[in-house]
Amino acid sequence: MIGFLTTLDLLLWISFGVCAIGFIGTIHLRPYTGDFILKAIPALSLATMAFLYVPDAHGKLLFAALVLSAAGDVSLAFKGERNFVTGLVFFLLAHLLYVVMFSLDGDFGLERWWMILTLAAMAVGMGIVLYPRLGEMKIPVMIYISVILSMGVLACLAPGRNPWMLIAGATLFMLSDSVIALDRFLRPIPGAQIIIMTTYYSGQLLICRSFMPDSLT
Repeated sequence: MIGFLTTLDLLLWISFGVCAIGFIGTIHLRPYTGDFILKAIPALSLATMAFLYVPDAHGKLLFAALVLSAAGDVSLAFKGERNFVTGLVFFLLAHLLYVVMFSLDGDFGLERWWMILTLAAMAVGMGIVLYPRLGEMKIPVMIYISVILSMGVLACLAPGRNPWMLIAGATLFMLSDSVIALDRFLRPIPGAQIIIMTTYYSGQLLICRSFMPDSLT
């Protein structure tokens, strides 16, 4: 049984790495048949590891957040306002689950107050820059910014087993969302999709890894 889990663990890590690199490396070829599957596999690989190896409520919440993220990946792989909004909802729910998960341990500390101020300044700046250009998306985007800021702040406050890894993951996830918003609502950013997916996959990986046993990382 131990050998099986070790082999499965290795296969899941390979699946994450190969598919993440494969998708980023073929972004310039999109759209192509099955690109949405390749895009979603990294989050599903991490979700499987969370389900198998992260205990208690943390594992369940992490699994659900990663599955929702994979659903968001699929939605955003297709063009159109409806798909964008659907993807936004999936990722909003994933962020809310992260907020709950990061809140479970309690015993919050303010040692990393400067990180909280940095993330808050980043979120406020995004809101100020984007607000005049959002049109009918003003309320949804402002809600989304508030939720991802809450996720980042709680990552900074939570004691955690690997706090800096968790903070790095949450920050990269926030950066990925920020580039999406700037590229869509402000002005096109050269290489935006590569930046978005690199920071997104890295952020999800670090968040998941921060909750996993050392023997599996």
